[in-house]
Amino acid sequence: MHGESHILNSTPPDYATLRPMKRAGISLLLSWILCVCPVLLAAAEAAGAAPGTQPPASQKQTIQEKVIEIPAGSTVEVRLKGKEKLRGRLGDISPQGIVLQHAKGGKIEERNIAFDEVRSIKHIEKGMSLGAKIAVGALAGVGVFFLVLIAIFAAVE
Repeated sequence: MHGESHILNSTPPDYATLRPMKRAGISLLLSWILCVCPVLLAAAEAAGAAPGTQPPASQKQTIQEKVIEIPAGSTVEVRLKGKEKLRGRLGDISPQGIVLQHAKGGKIEERNIAFDEVRSIKHIEKGMSLGAKIAVGALAGVGVFFLVLIAIFAAVE
């Protein structure tokens, strides 16, 4: 019982000393945002190149080199030199071209496409890219950090 009377008789906190602590916390938060956010953005950019960027001309791959890197059966988008755009699964690959399997009228059709007809080919990946996963993780971490700071500031007031 002696310990309980001590708790009941304790003096309230001095709010004049808590206000500078709150300012210091906000200053720390803003400093953290200014220092960490650019680093996170740079890491996300380094993990996955921004859409639309292309390697320099000296490193540009040929269509055949791109096709070899794509696993068979993967979904691809093929743009032909005649402005036609096709989407389907990559079938057989030969020295002359590729076979594209696509659905048409409830049937799966195969179309032979010569490499010299192809303007570009792009592997359509399912799910998020590595850069997107890093960005989501970083944003989740920042969100948790803000929630903890808000809880701390709410407890101080």
